[in-house]
Amino acid sequence: MGKRLCVILGAGASYDCVGEPTSLVNWDYRPPLTEQIFEPRGVFSPIFEHYPQALALASLLRGASRRDGLEAELRNLADSPQRHIRRQFRQVPLYLRELLGEVGQHFTKAPANYHHLVNRLLDNEFERVAFITLNYDLLLDHSIETSASCTFDWY
Repeated sequence: MGKRLCVILGAGASYDCVGEPTSLVNWDYRPPLTEQIFEPRGVFSPIFEHYPQALALASLLRGASRRDGLEAELRNLADSPQRHIRRQFRQVPLYLRELLGEVGQHFTKAPANYHHLVNRLLDNEFERVAFITLNYDLLLDHSIETSASCTFDWY
């Protein structure tokens, strides 16, 4: 059995994935940290206009990310005994999908820190490298696809 490695990237890793400033970065689309996901800020504000029911829950979700954790509060809202809350919650995943899609499309095509990490690990003599990310965006995934010339098992 050859050498194996598991790399775990914590939530927020994409926030600093570009390394030094470059013209290949649109800072307006910097991935939001957990407590920023439901802030109507900058270029993300118009996304809320598409999802007014998600906006109705935004202030509650902003506070939750600091208290009990965003995922726990999302589960609570999805399972709420109050019908109007469950109805409003239906737009939250749609809002998140669009927000994170915009980040992935517009922030950068050159996440230098991710490229460097992937290249260094794949240049070593590991039989297998497993990447586990706790981020909501796909910036690491795109970096792996760009940097690697091998096959992948996606889970």
